[in-house]
Amino acid sequence: MFSTKCLCSAPCTCRSAKDWALLALRIALGVVFILHGYDKLFGGMEGFIGMVGRLGFPAPAFFAYAAALTEFVGGIAILLGAFTTVASGLMVIVMLVAIFGAKGFKFPMIDADVALLAMAVAIGLMGPGRFSLAALVSKSDMSGTDVIDGAKSKKK
Repeated sequence: MFSTKCLCSAPCTCRSAKDWALLALRIALGVVFILHGYDKLFGGMEGFIGMVGRLGFPAPAFFAYAAALTEFVGGIAILLGAFTTVASGLMVIVMLVAIFGAKGFKFPMIDADVALLAMAVAIGLMGPGRFSLAALVSKSDMSGTDVIDGAKSKKK
């Protein structure tokens, strides 16, 4: 394993740095999505349903609630490091709709959305990391699929 100096001047492995980086990404992404979902679910659904309807979605109330629940529940899942594959995939969809639909792919209006999209993609591809509920539970079925996250894991 390669070794590098961490900010704390102690030697740490690439795996350790990756896990800390994933934790930082999960905290930032999770908190942002939780707050946005909470605002919609507990105070702003009427306006959000109207906006989704103006985007041309059929059944705008259904899709507005699906997006708001993805943000709130998905944010909690990302923060805890559980079901990150599913949660990040749904977040990618929400962010693509925000970037291309709601905001019309106009910079600098979409700067934060692009960053959130990239964070969701990174977590979805790399998994939740060692500092997560999925790693804490770390129970696998016979196929090597994590019970909590659904992603393939290496058996030790």
